[in-house]
Amino acid sequence: MMTASKIKDRIVDEKRTTFKKPDDLPFVDFARKFKDGCNKQKTKDVYGMTINSLIKYTGDETVTFSQINKSFLRNYENWLIENKMKMNTRSIHLRNIRAVFNRAIDDDVINQDVYPFRNFKIKNEQREKQCLTAEQVRILCGYEFNRPALRMARDFWMLSFFLCGINY
Repeated sequence: MMTASKIKDRIVDEKRTTFKKPDDLPFVDFARKFKDGCNKQKTKDVYGMTINSLIKYTGDETVTFSQINKSFLRNYENWLIENKMKMNTRSIHLRNIRAVFNRAIDDDVINQDVYPFRNFKIKNEQREKQCLTAEQVRILCGYEFNRPALRMARDFWMLSFFLCGINY
């Protein structure tokens, strides 16, 4: 009779023997499965953009978990900078890669030894708040637009503003 622990060990062993070493698993393959498991379409789209960016950077889809190390991440980040990606976009891609690594480790698909984010910091940029002054809101509220579509857009914005950002 097999215990739950032995069943888990057997499944993990089967996953690991699929590749020469567990860390030879292609990152993109696992990332696509991770993306497909997401519930929200917008989340899937963001992970898809990260996967496409990584493929564009590497030139193929065969980069493995063990190849993605701290040096690889630095070079990838520099490539994103060269391609005019802003800091928060770069951090989204790097956080997505980290999330895929974390899931692979949690699922016992790869070893923790290959985790490249221990000493790799993901930077974020604080964005400047874009607020209207009370006077600007008054001007907008009283402004007479020539086109009905612009009046309607302003009215919807004012409704949202007065309802404290409630969804339509």
